[in-house]
Amino acid sequence: MGVLNVTPDSFSDGGLYFAPERAIQRGVELVRQGADWIDVGGESTRPGSQRISAEEELRRVLPVIRGLRRELRSVPISIDTTKAEVAEQALRAGANILNDVSGLRFEPRLAEVARRWDLAALDATVRESQRRRRLVDSALTRGAIRAWDFQPFRDASRQYMRNSMDLDDLEAMARFPRVGGG
Repeated sequence: MGVLNVTPDSFSDGGLYFAPERAIQRGVELVRQGADWIDVGGESTRPGSQRISAEEELRRVLPVIRGLRRELRSVPISIDTTKAEVAEQALRAGANILNDVSGLRFEPRLAEVARRWDLAALDATVRESQRRRRLVDSALTRGAIRAWDFQPFRDASRQYMRNSMDLDDLEAMARFPRVGGG
């Protein structure tokens, strides 16, 4: 999967593909490099990011999805959103996969959108999120990070690990021997 974050504050690319033309060009490049599908997201999910309106998210993602569909006719395109309105319009514009990182917790109407569109895949990242959550919990309970007496540190570490760490690093941490005595 090739990821296109069309946000000005993307934690993965720093906003390099915020402009639709650059995002479309990058999507084509990702497919040439071997991506099986392109995932387009218009709202940052990095820790501390602010939620945006559906209108703003649509303004960001629709031109990119339309452009990708013109350039990559047979390549699947997913819309990474937690909003039913965004999903519906993105699917009309050419997306054919719904990727909801919230697991339908933020807006349950997304399940109805998925049903209406008879989507081939729903919530492509929930399995990864669940795996990530298990790995984080395992790493934390095994003592891979210390200072558990300080709750704010523990919460901040868990949040960072769940949202920002590479899965390979998390798997390695989850295998660490227990640190310390207790």
